[in-house]
Amino acid sequence: MKRYSDRKYEAKKLFKSKGGYNDLESARAFHPKDMPYDNWLRTIEGFREAKYIKRSEANTLVREKQQFPYRGGTSSYGSTAYKNVMFYVCVRVCKLLFI
Repeated sequence: MKRYSDRKYEAKKLFKSKGGYNDLESARAFHPKDMPYDNWLRTIEGFREAKYIKRSEANTLVREKQQFPYRGGTSSYGSTAYKNVMFYVCVRVCKLLFI
């Protein structure tokens, strides 16, 4: 079962690919197979709300400014950097040993 955010992402991607904001009639005609048509129409109306568009544009700008990828808070940056360095060292050593 997909999470809500995954379903919303897939719906937005389909909405954009089938006309998006420029061709609403075409976008309304193609709805996801796993979503009833009435829900699809409500989803499109949600995409068209000024509040949603403003938040979406702000989030896009923030993602463009990110310097480091989001790791979900599972480990510190230092720990992740150390693991990456160790992986790189292991790859280099293996190449030297097996070449």
